[in-house]
Amino acid sequence: MKAFEPIREFLKIATITLLASSSALSQEPAQSTLPLHAMPAKRAHTPIVPLINTGHGIAYHGGPIMPWANVYLIWYGSWAGDTSTTIIPDFLNNVGGSAYFSINTTYDESDGARVLNFVSVQGSILDNYSRGTQLSDSDVASIATSAAGTTLELDSSGIYVVLTSPDVKETQTGFPNTCGWHSHQDGAAGSDLKVVWVGNPTLQGPWLHAATGIESERQRRRRRNGEHLGSRAR
Repeated sequence: MKAFEPIREFLKIATITLLASSSALSQEPAQSTLPLHAMPAKRAHTPIVPLINTGHGIAYHGGPIMPWANVYLIWYGSWAGDTSTTIIPDFLNNVGGSAYFSINTTYDESDGARVLNFVSVQGSILDNYSRGTQLSDSDVASIATSAAGTTLELDSSGIYVVLTSPDVKETQTGFPNTCGWHSHQDGAAGSDLKVVWVGNPTLQGPWLHAATGIESERQRRRRRNGEHLGSRAR
């Protein structure tokens, strides 16, 4: 089971970031030149508390919504022999139509148009360190925009997801501050591309990056036993 812990957290980060991509973007963090909506990383010393539902939690800023999600995966770095390249596309192709993704159908535009319960992986490529192993926000955006319209289809309904391998660090808005972010960027032919970065949880330990704030059974067991959540199991 231990071997699947990073993949489970990877899926969690990817899903939360993808769900958020259907909504309007929040305000831009001061340290970034992109209009990012980042998923904060959970710190080892931060007490884990249950989430309190005070509404759907996504603010509508008056712009158009994305009615469905065509996902394009960009595997950045070294992924040889990693089962994530099979598990994550399978998960994304099956999360559409589920009760979980149906959460998005509760959000609509001012004219009543709603998000549909539909997700489909439309393409996938490997990027062999085109920008090195230390990435800024703009590097991630450039990785996505360079692929859209060349090695991947240019799709106005597309979400271009850059997944980084364990040896790659997003040094600007990424680890240790956030697990992932989504934004938008000008693309080819005047397109407005939706870009997602998903950090690899094996970089610092998956329990530091539970984007939902919900404890896993393993976290609860370790907390009950008085173990520090930032320490690795022996």
